Amino acid sequence: MKKLNLTLIVLVVWFVPSYSWNNGAAVTPPRGFSNWNMWHNNFNASLFRSVAQFMKDSGLQQAGYNFITLGGIGYANSSGPGQNITRNASGYLVVDPTKFPGGNNGMKVLTDDIRMMGFKWGSYTEAGTQGCDGSHGASEGYEEKDAALFFGEWGSEYLMVDSCGIKPRSPPYGPPPGTPGGQARWEMSKWKELIQGYQTQAKPIVLHDCHNGCGSNFAGPTLTVTECNKTDAGQLWFVSEKFIGGKKSSSMINVRNGLCSGCSSSPDDSCGNTASQFQNGSGVGYGMQACLIKCTNKSEFAECEGAGLATGLGAHQSFNYTTDGFLVRSDGPTFQLTLGNNNTLVVYLNERNAPVSENATWDINVINSTSMDLNTVQFQLRNNGTKMCLSSAGEYVVPNIDPWCISNNNMWRSNTDVLQTWSRTMIEVESMANQGYISRPGAWSFPDCLEVGVPGEGSYTWEEAKSVVALFAVTSSPLLLGNDVREGRMQPRLVDLMLNADMLDANSQYNQKFNFAGGRVWSGPLYKEVWAKPLVSPANSVAAVLFNRGGYVIGQIPSGESFPPHCSDPNSQLGPCVGCFVDYDKPWLSPCDDNTTASTGMQSIELQFSLINASWLGLEHSQEAIQCHVYDIFATPQKGEDLGVYTNSFQANIPPHGVRFVRLSNCSTA
Repeated sequence: MKKLNLTLIVLVVWFVPSYSWNNGAAVTPPRGFSNWNMWHNNFNASLFRSVAQFMKDSGLQQAGYNFITLGGIGYANSSGPGQNITRNASGYLVVDPTKFPGGNNGMKVLTDDIRMMGFKWGSYTEAGTQGCDGSHGASEGYEEKDAALFFGEWGSEYLMVDSCGIKPRSPPYGPPPGTPGGQARWEMSKWKELIQGYQTQAKPIVLHDCHNGCGSNFAGPTLTVTECNKTDAGQLWFVSEKFIGGKKSSSMINVRNGLCSGCSSSPDDSCGNTASQFQNGSGVGYGMQACLIKCTNKSEFAECEGAGLATGLGAHQSFNYTTDGFLVRSDGPTFQLTLGNNNTLVVYLNERNAPVSENATWDINVINSTSMDLNTVQFQLRNNGTKMCLSSAGEYVVPNIDPWCISNNNMWRSNTDVLQTWSRTMIEVESMANQGYISRPGAWSFPDCLEVGVPGEGSYTWEEAKSVVALFAVTSSPLLLGNDVREGRMQPRLVDLMLNADMLDANSQYNQKFNFAGGRVWSGPLYKEVWAKPLVSPANSVAAVLFNRGGYVIGQIPSGESFPPHCSDPNSQLGPCVGCFVDYDKPWLSPCDDNTTASTGMQSIELQFSLINASWLGLEHSQEAIQCHVYDIFATPQKGEDLGVYTNSFQANIPPHGVRFVRLSNCSTA
């Protein structure tokens, strides 16, 4: 492929805020390639050579995609999952000669060649005793020998440390009892020390922490009770009409903010089927999150019992109603709102909130119906004297900065593993919604490698692929390609999208004046969101994503392809046939086009300039009209377009699961 001409991408070195390790690595979010999403452990030397050649020829390397990283322990395991990782008598890893001809020498030749092409090589290891596939003999107890290979022999400038095999251990293979962070952080601290011994100022090493004691801190509004008021949108909830009377489960979508009372999880504990926690006024807890349900189209909304995926590890956002009302029971500083079928909403009420009796139950007040077979309801405490209703007006949970994560890692996974499906990817995207004040130069929160272009059942459509890239960019997420990045295997339009200079510019910039790396700044019904981040250049500019999370998206199946049989079977239990359905051996067909006739849920979304922090735009707080230049970053996959000057707001029709990715600049008050 002919090398593409790129406009200069602004890379600015900023003052690094406190806490950061500041080892000189990952000053901007890293970019590159990792094999895991597409191939798992089925990789070899030929694959990496082909990927490197295509990235060089296509312009991806020139655009900053300069890491080629190995994912998975398969390079030292020729026996398959569950077997022993091969080591020699001295304890050093033995590279599989069938995948890397020449074994250890062959790996060195490969990594030397990769560096000669101008790339940086990245290695992978498991911190515990076994790999994620059950293979035995991972790095625990072998860290110094493995580091000698990774950094001494192979010249790695990036290391991903996974956590599947970590188990609590006693000294010398574990920390002293009571050590903060336990085994996981103890293991990561060892790798940090080893890296410090190998890296130089000219050659820093990126340390990627995968599930070892770091993760998202979910922020946002929380639930409380306030005096009932039918005009208060914070007290109004969208639920399925079949929810009334206990016929079906339903997500509870707040009318004011469009968010759900769903579950989150912390690195140390999963909260089960609980929701919207606020820990007794301490400012620590979990806020409401985006409604990550799979079925949102008309009556199908009501059929999604158990299908609502929250940001935690598979917990539900759907709850059942019982004819006895909603029982509230006391649980320490909390009140648990029981909604049938053993699902509970946990509401942390601080001293300023109205008290709720331990024996109270709740009634549903139906306000009206909507066009999506939804009812708008209030949840009112029964027999309480003053009429009190469930509200989203609880205190806002502020994200916590974990100094250990920021000062000991260059990037860390924000949640669980991503898959190529939209619903699973939205879990990872949601984990980045409130990371803006945590991510920073040298320390980036990372949702996972990109699945754009990875084929399979239910993989992304083109509009979904653009949305994922835009949301990764506006949250300063590292961009590691996980698709088949080889000649003839990656769609030209997808290459163009990943080369979009304005997108890359927005992704890489960090304005230390505001110390905010991007996130969700507004949400509203139904499934309308705005994400944004302040930029450095142009001065007083902001990157913003208008995001339509809702709708029902059907892919346009390429000629000669077909939906799986279950898509035409009305009795199938395999779920809705959304997205693309592309065989894994035809990656060039992914992402497929959107079937605009079969898909539903296009919405008009308005970006009111007053939603953006005025100081980001270089303005004083004012009641005057605001005018801004609006630039469409994704006017075409590779190139943006100036849309002119808008007053007070910019509005666009957004397809289901789609975005409008824009930049605001040259703003002024009238």
